[in-house]
Amino acid sequence: ALVVAPLSLVFFNFVENLSVPAKLLFDLVVGGPVLNVGFVAALGLLRGQSLESIVATVSSVDQFWVALVLASNKVWLPAKVFMYGFLPARYW
Repeated sequence: ALVVAPLSLVFFNFVENLSVPAKLLFDLVVGGPVLNVGFVAALGLLRGQSLESIVATVSSVDQFWVALVLASNKVWLPAKVFMYGFLPARYW
């Protein structure tokens, strides 16, 4: 929360004036990958993994990352369409 909240504030202030398709594209290309990397890194730290191990996991491209990105988009894309399309920005 200490990392995600400030980053989300900056992110949402940036995308606030974009069109809905531009918001979705920017979120999928920039926002999602950054949060996924942060999530995997936080899990590694909580598991007691070394920094080298976390960096190796984050920098590898394999089926895990493909599955993570696909699962993330299945869940968050419909939520983001609703959020950007129907909710006023003050409620983000």
